[in-house]
This record gives sequence, structure tokens and C-alpha cells, in this order.
Amino acid sequence: LDFSGITGGGLKNMVKGTAFELELTSLSQSITSHPPVEQLLKPMERVRLLCEDFASKHPKRYSIAISDVLKTGLGLTDEKVYLSHDDTWLKSGKNGFAVTDRGFVCRNFSGNPQALSFKDFKAVKEITPITSKLSDANILAGGQPIVYVTGASDTEKNDLNHLIQSIQKTL
Repeated sequence: LDFSGITGGGLKNMVKGTAFELELTSLSQSITSHPPVEQLLKPMERVRLLCEDFASKHPKRYSIAISDVLKTGLGLTDEKVYLSHDDTWLKSGKNGFAVTDRGFVCRNFSGNPQALSFKDFKAVKEITPITSKLSDANILAGGQPIVYVTGASDTEKNDLNHLIQSIQKTL
């Protein structure tokens, strides 16, 4: 049946006083009483989807997979990787970051990798975003680097800042 030509309360009036009135009312209430789809997903699934969306906007620099070299450089073992970025020119894994199912792992300037669990990230009071003035950029959570990129465009920096804020809200 095609009800597309019926506007306003026309459909409701058409079934008023019939056996279909109760069914239509029940269906209408069940549709509006369900939470949005995003609320039905577990937080880690939402984080994964946020990372996937970000990577799709910047596919040349970010991936939802991780190279073995970067995995080794970040000291990852069996974590599920939601987003990764190898910031070295030759993809040597000496600089970069990953968002995993456990939290963030960041390594910059060939230093040691630093990890921040989602539990600790959730408790962080201050997140320092990337500013458009810097060419080398960290996003800091409570003073600890969780994202490191160089040569990012202003759009990319804004999107990274938004991603991190969205992850924190999700947790």
C-alpha cells in the first residue's frame, strides 16, 4: 500500500475507529520510545566507528589497520587497532600513534612509546588540542601525548581534536 499522498493526521484519521487504530498507536509509541542507534552500541564499538569515520576522511595519512613496523615501534602486542598513523617519512615506526581497544599509544621523536588507558583517559580533566599555529603537533591528555602528527592541515588538526573530544564523550 502506498500512503505517501496522505499528509498530516490523514492516516491516523483513516484508521480511527478500526482494528488498525490500536496497532498504529502501539507501533508509533514503540518507534519513539527506542533510544537512538548510537546509544545501543557499546562504547568500544562507538570508539571504533569514530576512528573508522576519521580514517575515511583522511585515508592517505591514517589507517584502521596498522603496519607491523609501527606495531613494533609502539610496542603493541595483541591489541585491536582502531586507528593508526605512522608519522615517519619512510614509515619506520619511530613516530606515530594508535588508538586501540585499550586506549592510546603515542611515540614521538623516537622516544619510548607512552600508553594511556581509556580508564585513565576518561578521568583526565585537561586535554590540550592541536593548534593551527604548530607544524609538529601533539594532543595531550593530562600532559601526556596521545596523538602526534607533523605537517597536518588545519582541517586535519580540527578533525583530530574533534575525534579525541568525541572519544572522551563516548567513554
